[in-house]
Amino acid sequence: MELITNLPLAGGSTSTATCSEVLRLTSVSDLYNYASKCQQEWSSTRRDLFLTHVEPQLAGLTTHEGERLIIQYLGEDLQWDWLNKALHTNSPEYDWFILQCDSKIQGVLVAYHPKKSHTESGDVFYIDYLAAAPWNRDTPKTKAQYRGIGTSLVATVADYYIRVHSYKPGFLLHSLPAAEGYYQGIGMTDLGIDPSKENLRQFEMGKTQCLGLLLRRRAS
Repeated sequence: MELITNLPLAGGSTSTATCSEVLRLTSVSDLYNYASKCQQEWSSTRRDLFLTHVEPQLAGLTTHEGERLIIQYLGEDLQWDWLNKALHTNSPEYDWFILQCDSKIQGVLVAYHPKKSHTESGDVFYIDYLAAAPWNRDTPKTKAQYRGIGTSLVATVADYYIRVHSYKPGFLLHSLPAAEGYYQGIGMTDLGIDPSKENLRQFEMGKTQCLGLLLRRRAS
């Protein structure tokens, strides 16, 4: 594996962690080991959240209300199987980036490259999957342990592809519905609903917006 950078993480209260690292997985064994670890750690936390906060509230709810409650606590990506994703992304076009702190996987970004920019000339990378650990997300009754996991990963990976592959600053992705506001908030351009991708909304980060994101992260 390759150490990309070390960076501080903002705590959910006032604490700051200085032990975090972003790794790029470079071997098949690392890929499967980290994917398996991620699946185990995150599934365990989701099970605890379900038993503690979701199950006691399910009685009397409609199917739709129950689904909303589950997503509120467990996230829209709860069905993602990281080991299965590793099996389907084990090729040179994909890179796995892991943000690790406190001996736990705090976040994952899986990128595909290169992709042609839709709005500007040049190659960019595509974010296939991006997720923070379930303990790093606010729920109606719990607060995130660390904040800014997704933005830290996105900025680190964008900088990596600019430096290492000389890609144009920017990237593409399709967003889960609940994350659309986040991507708009970091300056991405809404390219509309994509019928070929499960009717998910597609976004692109342009050059100017990407460089601005990198400057903000370096200053923070």
